[in-house]
Amino acid sequence: MSRVISGGLVERSGALERCQDATVTSIQGLAVSLAGTGARTETLVESANAIRDQLAVASKGLTELRSSAAERQDVELETRKSIRRVEAIIAGTNTRGTAGENIIEAMFSRLPADWQV
Repeated sequence: MSRVISGGLVERSGALERCQDATVTSIQGLAVSLAGTGARTETLVESANAIRDQLAVASKGLTELRSSAAERQDVELETRKSIRRVEAIIAGTNTRGTAGENIIEAMFSRLPADWQV
């Protein structure tokens, strides 16, 4: 009977050793997987930071573009107002018409000599 008990203990001991070996192998596999996950996480963080930096640059460029567009609109508005004033002078009464002709004559005199008639 002691041989039966001894045999059972040896069998159980062997099963425990195999289970322990399998557990060690599994833990080692998990450690390798975890290390790979850490490297991928680091890559994702670097990518996210690069995207964030590019978005900041794009946002700054967009702000500058909006500012330039607003300035251009202001210049266009002033140009329209000036043109309307000149049209009012030219299309106005006889005195204003003469004043308008004087303005145009002054503008034409500034043109290159080849362009003047």
